[in-house]
Amino acid sequence: MPLTTYYFEGLDFASATSLYTDADMTVYAADGYYSGGGIVRQQVAGFLLNSSICSTCYIGCGGPQGTLISNRGSEVGKMTLVVNPGATTGAMEVEFYPGQLPAKVTWSVDGGASDSVGLYSSEVEGYVTGFIGTETAGITNALGSNGTSFVGSSYLYDNNTVTWGADDAYTVPAFGNAVSGDCTLINASPGGDMKKCVIPIPITVAGSEVTITIENCLANPTWSISVPCPRVLNPIACSVGAASAVAACALSLTTVLYTVKVIDSTYVEAKDWVFSDVNGATILADNHYKIEVSGGNYLTLEVENGVVKGSSLCP
Repeated sequence: MPLTTYYFEGLDFASATSLYTDADMTVYAADGYYSGGGIVRQQVAGFLLNSSICSTCYIGCGGPQGTLISNRGSEVGKMTLVVNPGATTGAMEVEFYPGQLPAKVTWSVDGGASDSVGLYSSEVEGYVTGFIGTETAGITNALGSNGTSFVGSSYLYDNNTVTWGADDAYTVPAFGNAVSGDCTLINASPGGDMKKCVIPIPITVAGSEVTITIENCLANPTWSISVPCPRVLNPIACSVGAASAVAACALSLTTVLYTVKVIDSTYVEAKDWVFSDVNGATILADNHYKIEVSGGNYLTLEVENGVVKGSSLCP
């Protein structure tokens, strides 16, 4: 169905008293049900009634491969997914496939943790932040968006109709360069698109609502996102942190770490996330850690920003 722009007074749709069809707010919208920001409200005789959760806006988490959502219908602006993680706790190991046009993923857990920066680990590029994808249309690592903001709409995913619906205007703010962490883009060489990025979202209270937001700078982006259900992470025996690989090799395995795999392999290695808890809520501090691998051999992991930066065998 065609998209329609509505207007309301107040800070957001949840607190508005009436919905209008004109910017001067003189003509009431027709009686009926309206949704925005994950809620639905009924307008009767020019007044909005109490809000309730829009059940059709939820998506359920998927199995090991996750529920895959693509960007059908998306344009410049902000795309919002509201996820019901189910009755389990643990880490939701979200996989984001950026495509070529710059996009940024942030998330929040109802009553819990949040990420407003955009933090990922790519299976090729490793730890990356902010807008990710390919340098294009004047958007570069050196300059970010070069002071440009991007006028668009706010979209909410409706799981019932499998569509994105626009509910308000939204401007993607101008952002800075790679040094500031506002973007990590790759060169637009042939085949130059950033590979799969893994985003761990910790669920410490079962059933907590998760909101995932994808911001698009340019029209017709080509990303997709996979949202699996949470799982409790398995422990791996390790040493406490040490200032160097040599110092870590001299330590005993007296504690444990937990990992979210980014690379499809048996052992923990570069680009994998590492945490100190089963839900993936607390990243390991920057340091070197010793773990055991097959045959009684030991490996040290260099950790930075919660991601394994490199590894080396102990002598």
